[in-house]
Amino acid sequence: MKFCQDCAETGIEKWIVDLDKFTCTYYDKAGNMILTEEIPH
Repeated sequence: MKFCQDCAETGIEKWIVDLDKFTCTYYDKAGNMILTEEIPH
């Protein structure tokens, strides 16, 4: 829950996890991509 609160407080509205590419991409409220990071596997 803390992670979700921290994201909301910094302007992140949603994130999308791509399990084919092992990435997580974060978006702001305007739909702009903020950050894409690799998921360790």
